[in-house]
Amino acid sequence: MLKEHFGVVAALLGIIKASPGDCRHLALLSLNNLSIPLENKKLLSEDIDATPLLPVLMDVIKTDATESYLSCICLMNLSFLESSVSLLASFPQFLATISAFLQSAKLGSEGVRWACGLLKNLSRHSTAARLILDTQIPAQLLDNLKTTSNNSGRWSNNSVEDFALFAVLSLAQHASVGDVDTGQLKDAIAVVKPVAATAIGIQSLKAKVR
Repeated sequence: MLKEHFGVVAALLGIIKASPGDCRHLALLSLNNLSIPLENKKLLSEDIDATPLLPVLMDVIKTDATESYLSCICLMNLSFLESSVSLLASFPQFLATISAFLQSAKLGSEGVRWACGLLKNLSRHSTAARLILDTQIPAQLLDNLKTTSNNSGRWSNNSVEDFALFAVLSLAQHASVGDVDTGQLKDAIAVVKPVAATAIGIQSLKAKVR
């Protein structure tokens, strides 16, 4: 059980914070493995406001382009736990950090891919979706779809486009009319329409159903 060995998590966070390079990479891989079991997700989220977990992972996203994708994967793992969603979305500067990362990272990169996967999970929940709609994130998700929407039949599950599409469609479900017409989702219909018109591919079905 993670709770019996929580000192290991503290040690991993210390390594991540202080040791860039191979040591940080291995520590992040270990933390990712620990964040997969459901019981561990619950324990890692219990006192998330009082632990350095999120600040350390956010700092990696801000400062380490090479390892940012591993932080995003770990956060995505935690976001599969429904009770952690509001904690993540409302944590100080959390969404601002994700938005700044999407703005600066290369479109379609592994970091962006897993950040979009995280946003896919968060956007399913109304409270988190409303917080996301108050940021630049919806427009940034659409940016990851605009240049590839005509080739959606070739998208794979869990690709950056697949994650971004799911997130945009979930956000639209929780948005008000103003959000769709004049807000961050104003271009959503134009971007999603070619996806829905694709003759093949699961993304076409997703876009049509939503």
